[in-house]
Amino acid sequence: MSHSHPTSLIDVQVAFEHWRAQRTHRQPTPRHLRSLAVALLDQHIPFTICKALGVNASALKQWAKEEPVLTQSSFVVLPEEPTRVMPDVVARDPELSITLPNGVQLSLVSGVSLHEALAAASSVRMPA
Repeated sequence: MSHSHPTSLIDVQVAFEHWRAQRTHRQPTPRHLRSLAVALLDQHIPFTICKALGVNASALKQWAKEEPVLTQSSFVVLPEEPTRVMPDVVARDPELSITLPNGVQLSLVSGVSLHEALAAASSVRMPA
């Protein structure tokens, strides 16, 4: 499977650790984490992925079989040149807002890694 944006092993490892720290009981690995793990197969051998993520090799193999193969038509083609901004409109850095199930809201701007975002989210404690 080929992905347009490579996934970092460290970022996926942090995502798995964050998920494990937040769950209250054993449960199946979420689909988005499975997809991230499978995407790593383009860059790493299964042993490296399994060791870093703490997953079973059989599980990774099964996830790879379940993962749909993406085609070029699955992606939207964006223009090479940025669109022109009206003179009275001020350009801002890209921003992403995420609301977690526990009510924590994150607003991220360009330049923030997944590791930094998850570290910030896990350090926030909700009032009792």
